[in-house]
Amino acid sequence: MKRIKLLMIASLAVLLAGCGSMGQKGVGLGAAYTPVIDGVKDDQYHIDLSQCRDIAIEVQKSRSSEALNNMLAGALIGAAIGDNGQAALIGGAAGAASSTGGILSGPKAIIRNCMVGRGYNVLL
Repeated sequence: MKRIKLLMIASLAVLLAGCGSMGQKGVGLGAAYTPVIDGVKDDQYHIDLSQCRDIAIEVQKSRSSEALNNMLAGALIGAAIGDNGQAALIGGAAGAASSTGGILSGPKAIIRNCMVGRGYNVLL
């Protein structure tokens, strides 16, 4: 039981860290990433980079919301099928864990892919 509570608390901490680290203008968890570009950086580069960062922020916000919804749904399902709070904790932890990978990874890849899609040769 103690281990399950710890897992639930850790899952909540990850979710809250993801939401709380959005910071000013939602930049967080890699959304401030600046790719290394091979080639000319002009005014259009800065426009494209800004737009790609905005896309990464929106995806990140969506993933955080999805993780919270999954955690709540898992807790409700666990409570419905279990006869004590332990099932709700397990369900909530499982629901949160099913989404945390998307929260913790992705903004850099989104920005990189977005810039490649706009014709830039991204090295790093």
